[in-house]
Amino acid sequence: MKLPPHIGRTAVIVTALLAAGFFAAYLRFAPYLAAGARYTDGRAEQSLDDVGGLRFAVWDVPELLQGAVNTEGVEGRAALSPDGRLLVFSVGEPGLNANLWQAELVDGVPVSPRPITRLNSASDELSPAFGADTLYFASNRSGGRGGLDLYEARYEDGGFGPAVRLAPGLNTAADETDPAPVPGTDRISFASNRSRGRRTDFDLYTASPVDEDPAAADGAWRIEPFAVLNTPFEEREPVYTADGRGLLYASDRIDGMGSFDLWRSVQNLGTWQPPENVPGLNTSGVERAPLPSADGFTLLFVGAPDDVRTSDLYRARSVELFRLPGRPVGWLDLTILGLLLLLALLAWLGRRWETLDILYKCLLVSLLVHLAMMLWFREVEVEPESVPIQDSAPSFKVRIAPSRETMSRSRERGGELEVGRETIAQVSAPGRQSMEAELTDPSLSDAADRAAAEAAAALEAPQVAGAEAPERAPGSVPTPERP
Repeated sequence: MKLPPHIGRTAVIVTALLAAGFFAAYLRFAPYLAAGARYTDGRAEQSLDDVGGLRFAVWDVPELLQGAVNTEGVEGRAALSPDGRLLVFSVGEPGLNANLWQAELVDGVPVSPRPITRLNSASDELSPAFGADTLYFASNRSGGRGGLDLYEARYEDGGFGPAVRLAPGLNTAADETDPAPVPGTDRISFASNRSRGRRTDFDLYTASPVDEDPAAADGAWRIEPFAVLNTPFEEREPVYTADGRGLLYASDRIDGMGSFDLWRSVQNLGTWQPPENVPGLNTSGVERAPLPSADGFTLLFVGAPDDVRTSDLYRARSVELFRLPGRPVGWLDLTILGLLLLLALLAWLGRRWETLDILYKCLLVSLLVHLAMMLWFREVEVEPESVPIQDSAPSFKVRIAPSRETMSRSRERGGELEVGRETIAQVSAPGRQSMEAELTDPSLSDAADRAAAEAAAALEAPQVAGAEAPERAPGSVPTPERP
């Protein structure tokens, strides 16, 4: 089968034009591609693998929560009222009569903290969380099922109603704590160390109330574990974002930064994704009890260093990111684009002029060779290599004599003249290697002699004839000798 004439040249023309078109399109739209997108927070450039995670991408350095809420004791989990008026938090160590406290918020700063006497008892009250019109918390007061149980109190106009234990079926003889109402629903998540075979660590659960479902487990509640989040380690203090599609919690799982860390999971098409360590906030110390603001740009959490038993409330703000403009088109980009177009033009004109046909083939071979070299150099790693110097290798030393200006400044200061003389003495008496160099190259010896003579002349101290020290006036204070 005979191929059509000029089929190779036609293929080159088509390929070059297509490559030029794709390259021009890449230069035009590269700044808008997610893989090449660059962002800045105004201080440093940030690269993001997941553009959808902008909201939680970069956090500012956490700082202690202002106001009078932090003390030398233990400050625990905090909750923000739906109307934004109150910050409720726990004070005290669990097992030692921890109580709930409240503080009004003035310009975002809690002021006048005081205990909530309506809800506190002689036992522990801790881990508060607000629903739409309800404050949930955990307590081990008398009258419960055993251990910590979940309670609720009506919240209205800045006041609280009496504490009521949640309906039977949710609380057990184990600990149920860290309530987290699911936004927009009547469901509630919590942490519990209820027995699961031999495991008694805290895991996360979600409870849904049921009315008349005889198949529902635990009577009035259908309880399901957070299988994608739970591990053989501790999972504590869950909290939902305002839209209910994100969940933050604390865990001491083995793949964290150390001790308790903050973790985050997002919901995709009704399925919770595997959690990720919250970047920029976790340290080797303790980070627990996250509390995101309604807009998601501020996060409160409980922090404590490794070697400290106390804990304080911290605030971190997420830094707003701005997309940077893409790399401007440079001369190299235009050169590549021009060469592709030139290749297509020469291939087309080569049909008529043999000279251009030879030029086209040379350009084609050059482009192919350069492309192969570019691909190869991408895999080449340049490693520095030290070159040992042999002892027998010829060498010489060069000493630079001080300039006249430098020596003049030394005379003015008066205390460095002897140092200058030592330097000149070293110049006038070069080392062994310098002597060897002079024997092999007489010009070096003459240059050294001239430099030494000039430097020595510069060091000539002016002689003052007949200079005598004046007599000290009677009663004058003797000048101490210079050490």
